[in-house]
Amino acid sequence: MKTIKKHVIKSFLKPFIAGTTALMIIMIITHFFDFMHLFLENQPSLDLFLTYYLWRIPQWLVTVIPVAVLLASLFSFSALKRHNEITAIRASGIKTGYILKPLIILSVFISLFTGIFTESVVTQSTEKADDLFLKIRGREPEDPEKLQTREDFKYMSRRKRIYKIERLHHNTAQGITVIEFFPATTVEHKIITASRAEHKKNNHWVFNEGSERIFDKSGNLISFKNFTQKKYNFPEKPETFFEPQRDPEEMDILSLFLHINRLKRSGLAALEPVVIFHYKIAFPFASTIILIFGVSIALTTGLKNRTTSFFFAILAAFLYWGALSIGKALAAEGKLPPVLGAWSANLIFLIAGFALLKYSKHT
Repeated sequence: MKTIKKHVIKSFLKPFIAGTTALMIIMIITHFFDFMHLFLENQPSLDLFLTYYLWRIPQWLVTVIPVAVLLASLFSFSALKRHNEITAIRASGIKTGYILKPLIILSVFISLFTGIFTESVVTQSTEKADDLFLKIRGREPEDPEKLQTREDFKYMSRRKRIYKIERLHHNTAQGITVIEFFPATTVEHKIITASRAEHKKNNHWVFNEGSERIFDKSGNLISFKNFTQKKYNFPEKPETFFEPQRDPEEMDILSLFLHINRLKRSGLAALEPVVIFHYKIAFPFASTIILIFGVSIALTTGLKNRTTSFFFAILAAFLYWGALSIGKALAAEGKLPPVLGAWSANLIFLIAGFALLKYSKHT
């Protein structure tokens, strides 16, 4: 029994390692030729060029791992079936599930590695690679201290306060609205509007030509005052508004979870970040799902050679990522619940895999 397990794992690991290596080389070469015109035009130093690729590799690695798993499952089990090893194993009374068990356990470890590696390495390395790519293109990452003007934006502070500003130049804001909420609620407590606000050196804001409305917890207006000029001791400084806002796609799961909670507490739309959150949880499981699907295809069809297996793996990978993208887009538009949208591709391929496995028992 142990000999069979070792043989199955060995037959899987060889194409998996080879596939991962080959796909990584393809990713690197494809990326190089896609942006060769930029490399030739800007002529980055060898150190900058190599450092950029080193930081980009982790992102590519987690992208190719599910495809490598699919290739390995198709190659290994197609070969086992072609050589009648599957038939011999079944004839000895050993069920298909017993053969699959060690590979499913291995794929779970691969999925866990993908998830942990993405959170601990890929998120940070991708950010650094993006900054280095800007340097290669002859640009520098935005420095908040050098930015002077920002227009038509919203900013959510960590202190239950939302700023809506039409234009911010240096330390002066025009067309500003500040909304404060009751603690631990999304109920508005105070709304301040002003045509102009200026941040002073002693860390306070002076609002000009504005109004202040105060509400109770039931949403009833209890105070309304117009003012010509009024001072507010808000801790946010002009530099705060120039700090780059991280894209939810670039956040790790914990940061994204906290970001979603902040949005919900402030009453802001959080649909897109919620979809991305569930997608980040669903994607690492792709390796396990795709392994089951790949094995089921190999056992059902008995692909004749590695070339056929390779092209089928690429086709299946495109179908998987297509289903993943469609589910994610539908969830972002509110047409599917975020959980279903993020997990739809996994569910489709898992159901298809088990259905084909059941069918393969009768072939």
